[in-house]
Amino acid sequence: MLDFYLSEMSVSNLHGGGITLQSVLGEDLDKIARFIHPMRFARDLPPVPEVLAKSEFVVNWLEEDATRQWLGCRPSDWLLNRGLVRSRHATRCASLVGGALGDKQTLRALVCPQSEMSVRVMESLRARHNTRYITWMMDDHVLRYAFGRWAYPPGFRRLFESHLCGADTVFVISPVLQQFYEREFGVTSQVLFCPSDASSSPVYQDPCGDGPLTVAYFGRLWGWQLDGLIRFASALEHGKHRLDVYSPESNLPEELRVPAVEAKGFLPRNAVPEMMRKYAAVLLPLSFNEEHRNLVELNIATKMSECLASGTITIVVGPRYAAMARFLQPTAAACVLTEESLADWPIISRRLTNTDFRRQMLDAAHRLAVTELSTKQARARWRSALGRLLNERHEPVTNHISVG
Repeated sequence: MLDFYLSEMSVSNLHGGGITLQSVLGEDLDKIARFIHPMRFARDLPPVPEVLAKSEFVVNWLEEDATRQWLGCRPSDWLLNRGLVRSRHATRCASLVGGALGDKQTLRALVCPQSEMSVRVMESLRARHNTRYITWMMDDHVLRYAFGRWAYPPGFRRLFESHLCGADTVFVISPVLQQFYEREFGVTSQVLFCPSDASSSPVYQDPCGDGPLTVAYFGRLWGWQLDGLIRFASALEHGKHRLDVYSPESNLPEELRVPAVEAKGFLPRNAVPEMMRKYAAVLLPLSFNEEHRNLVELNIATKMSECLASGTITIVVGPRYAAMARFLQPTAAACVLTEESLADWPIISRRLTNTDFRRQMLDAAHRLAVTELSTKQARARWRSALGRLLNERHEPVTNHISVG
């Protein structure tokens, strides 16, 4: 069905992008011939077994442990970020992909760029082959916010614009990113993020009983979540509140080693929905720091749909500009705390035990999950785009620019 999938990230259970791909594509993953990964990240967080046999890791020698030990981490990173080094690695990856696919008249692919590299590989392929593709921007890791404006690294904006304009379909992770690409590049895109199917029985009664109010976080402790998680933990009162953290990371950061926080370890995906319903609320924390603004302002977390569909209350902690805060605040489907001080938390914590408050918010979350967040709807968007990509009568896209 598709000749290849190209991305720095693998189809893994160890990060949100991999989970999103499995949730949306489902059985269509079996119909992708090859999974190409031009950077080390995909090897470090490896694919699920069903995909591993079809996966190829084309890692630059500057990313290897032996090189970094011999040359040093900083010199290796400096060299890796040189334009000539990136271009040569992209050309190498494109040659391997194109050579393995032989003399096919048209190549068809799904691309999920997580850095400059996948974009460069695709531009190199397009310069040599008739290539049609869907590109799915689950994050924009290359974009940065500084001095009050958004910017790409020198020379990359033009390359990225060509990549977006050359795609059959552009999927984006949030309405905010959709608006950004329309404004910056004149590109029309469709919003597609990780779906989840609504629980049929919301938890209207506070499940905590006479004990402390319990909130849970499920996910990794990466930068764009960690700041909000630490702020939330600092607002809790030991004995009155408790935050349980379910994460693959074995040790909590020092800032989270406080009496009101408990580390619960990793929980398999299929056990998460039931566990969520044992808590008064589940947490979606976001960073208030500008170094993570590209992710916070433009991204929707993998867990958002699952939290809203779980049947218990969702709490979002993050700045007003966050994509999830802007998406959820008008719906009244979640508690959204946008002040860095979390000044409203004492009020919200009291409301979480109120049955009428819970009923009103959980009914709104259920409606949102059913009307906008279901797996059926997400797969319909994906399969519509896939159908267009596989249409043999489609005119080939030839708009590309040199990678050099």
